[in-house]
Amino acid sequence: MLIDEIKSIQATTKELRKFGLTMGVFLLMIAGFTFWNQRPSFLYFAQIGGGFALIGLAVPILLKPIYKVWMAFAIVMGFVMTRVILAILFFGLFTPMALAAKFLGKDLLDERCDKNAITYWVKRPTQPFDSRSAENMF
Repeated sequence: MLIDEIKSIQATTKELRKFGLTMGVFLLMIAGFTFWNQRPSFLYFAQIGGGFALIGLAVPILLKPIYKVWMAFAIVMGFVMTRVILAILFFGLFTPMALAAKFLGKDLLDERCDKNAITYWVKRPTQPFDSRSAENMF
């Protein structure tokens, strides 16, 4: 599944150009920030950012291997982060809510067993048929 998605990464000239310009602008912004803070590393960011932007404009096909690695990394990170976010949501939100409901004795889905009940069927009140109610049932 994940490997198939990585193998199916398409790299058109338009996407490669966009990738080169985006990476170039982002790295040049980091270079500007590091220059503003008087860090000597600004030169490295500026050179790499300028290189990305120039290659993206002039010969974007040269960025294809870097693009494929970057997109594969993005797919793997998306796979991992989806599971992390869902785990945090489940254990951080739904589990405490369920424990609180259980502690308070709530039965939100009406699942308690009644040994005296003949059936658990809930009888609907009878009402005359209205054809408009059948058009939008939910």
